[in-house]
Amino acid sequence: MGGVGRADEVRAEQAHVTAAYERLGLEDAPAGLCFGRLDRVDGSTIHVGRRGVRADGEPLIVDWRAEAARPFYAATAGHPMGLQRRRHVAMDGRVVVGVADEILDGSPAGPGDVPGDGPLAEVLSAPRTGRMGAAVTTLQAEQDAVVRSPHRGTVVVQGGPGTGKTVVALHRAAYVLFAFPAAARNVLVVGPDRRFLEYISRVLPALGEHGVQLVARRELAGLPDREDPPGVARRKGVARVRVPRPRARPMTLPVGDERVTVGRRVVADA
Repeated sequence: MGGVGRADEVRAEQAHVTAAYERLGLEDAPAGLCFGRLDRVDGSTIHVGRRGVRADGEPLIVDWRAEAARPFYAATAGHPMGLQRRRHVAMDGRVVVGVADEILDGSPAGPGDVPGDGPLAEVLSAPRTGRMGAAVTTLQAEQDAVVRSPHRGTVVVQGGPGTGKTVVALHRAAYVLFAFPAAARNVLVVGPDRRFLEYISRVLPALGEHGVQLVARRELAGLPDREDPPGVARRKGVARVRVPRPRARPMTLPVGDERVTVGRRVVADA
């Protein structure tokens, strides 16, 4: 994170986080409880984390899903949303190991600012672990917009390979449980197989949601989950697979107020 930051700033964040852990008083309190701080231009400050913590009616840490935490993901220098500074707090377990600040209101860095790289650059350069991790500290504005969608029906998350569809969908599930308390408190995650479910199994618990049932697709039908036999797996991995193509036929499509018929040859080429 561009260095560990100034020692006094790290100590200050550690004191705040320690107080939150003491208030939470749970042995299973999440590691990396706090990951950000928002300093508004009016002088007020809030800390953002994986779980909300209050003391004497005042928030020590605001849950990342709360509306007050939205600027942590959505604010930019062009649209600061009333923020002077966004601070990223790096933790190792329960210990603050670094801070990095983004100045959003155009003011020069002050004595208490620690300019540096945010956690996204650090995550991108980190080695693979074989398990999907929660992206709550690195959600980008476009991803956060999907997670916080006000839509109460079916939400379809689409994108190319590696664009974060699965992790965004899991964060969306955690957000729905927080934002719509009248919803059922249980989540069913259906995956293609047990290997996939093992890969994603830590995401929702890391977001504070433990009422999650993971089930493989075949298990929904009462069938045992199983991997493909070696021969089948090899055939699926071979590039020279013949994909059946449907027979082309003319199509009539609406174009404005008119309807245009596209010939069979054009459809076949497409």
